[in-house]
Amino acid sequence: MTVTCFALGNDAAWDTLRSSIDPLNRIEAVEATLAHLRSVGALSVVIENEYLDQDFTAEFARFYATVFKRYSKICRRLHFFSVDVSPILALDPQALAERLNGANQTYLGFCVVRPLTHAPLGRTVLAGPVSPSDRSAKLLVRGDHVVHLLGATLSVTGFPFAQQDSRISSCAQATMWMAGRHFHVEHKGPWFSTVDVTEAASQPTDTGLSMSLPAGSGGLDLNNMVRALRAMGREPFAYIAPAIDKSVFPATIDWTNTLRPREIINRYIDSGIPVILGLLPWEQGQPVGHAVVAVGHTVKPLDVNTALPDRPTRAEFTECFLVHDDQRGVTRQMPLVGGAGIGATPYSLQNVAYIIVPLPKKVFINAEAAEPIAWQLLSSQLQTIWASLQANHAALVAPIVAEVNDFIDKVNRNLVIVWVTEFGLFNDLNHLDARNRRIVCHSVIDATSSNFWQAVSVFHAPGFILRWLHDPQNPTGEFKSQGAVILNNSSYRPKIRGTL
Repeated sequence: MTVTCFALGNDAAWDTLRSSIDPLNRIEAVEATLAHLRSVGALSVVIENEYLDQDFTAEFARFYATVFKRYSKICRRLHFFSVDVSPILALDPQALAERLNGANQTYLGFCVVRPLTHAPLGRTVLAGPVSPSDRSAKLLVRGDHVVHLLGATLSVTGFPFAQQDSRISSCAQATMWMAGRHFHVEHKGPWFSTVDVTEAASQPTDTGLSMSLPAGSGGLDLNNMVRALRAMGREPFAYIAPAIDKSVFPATIDWTNTLRPREIINRYIDSGIPVILGLLPWEQGQPVGHAVVAVGHTVKPLDVNTALPDRPTRAEFTECFLVHDDQRGVTRQMPLVGGAGIGATPYSLQNVAYIIVPLPKKVFINAEAAEPIAWQLLSSQLQTIWASLQANHAALVAPIVAEVNDFIDKVNRNLVIVWVTEFGLFNDLNHLDARNRRIVCHSVIDATSSNFWQAVSVFHAPGFILRWLHDPQNPTGEFKSQGAVILNNSSYRPKIRGTL
């Protein structure tokens, strides 16, 4: 295997790199991905020139090895650094590995380049975006991806991306592959190639799939996607806009007041779950819609006089969502409203017709059901339980609070799957820097619960904390509640997802 390295210190070097990936300079995903790398400070690239990629090998065996035209299965893998590592390659192997290991903090990720002129970008994982000065851009759904290069072990925190290979798959397969690879790396889920995704979506094969060759390469419908996600070990939960008017263009999509896509997407990506968005055509001449994966958001402070809806959420601070678009590149900004003057995508949240959330198998209550329970706790428990606890149990505060905090710590270490709802005042949350945000109470809802039994695990509000647990004297009976008074209550930092 030959390895080359060169610095990326000027425009000419970047142009050379792009031409080596996309000789005709016509693929938007390549341009956007390289622009992202420039924005996060890439200064050098190490290239493995003969690389066998497991994903492309599966595609090659399924399709390219069967056609008369000859194709190669040899890929290249590009590694990016925020420092110039080119002098390291002149060292002896042991010193080279040691120096590369020492450069792990400057590692920005990798990109597999397939030997396909129409779809060169294969498995890619890059570091998240850099926030502008007046906004905060966060990659909320991410995992640690480990690679081995010249005897060194490198790691990058990011979310998988791959360009669709339109000859054998569509955007639907690409979005599910991205989500599935994240679950494989971060949660030890099954390994699926895009070929495996298509096979899972094709069981059973229906008329829609049979309208393209290979079957499924022309696109998948919602049912096909749900079948594939279930085969990948997930419990897909779908939201579909109840009213769509296609008599006008672009179609008018009405989610009604009870289904707010902005809030739905934000809840799940903030929980570390990628969200697949189905888009209807937004430009004249588009024969079909599109699918992308929401993996983060950009937030900004709001004016203190901003009108808020009933029971507002953190989604009110969201200006746009960060999406992986297999046709347009990594972490593209999708605005909430078309023509808003921000974002890099031609579509917006207004074009979203369906949402698929690939939940874990053990989840039986979704976030939209958990949040009203938390609001009910906030309104009822403050008025009833607090008065009783304050009057009768003040002397027990210290030992019980320690026990409850230990319980919360265990829950946060994923012993069970839970929904956490945090409550804060507008001025306490209206900060770009997550370290300056504060909340005043929170609830923990058991996500493995249902509508038929108690779902609340922990509830904290100013002045007290409650928990619900199994009664040792009646382990299969109703949950038993315990509470404690907190005399020196103060606001505290909310959960922080991503780096500070």
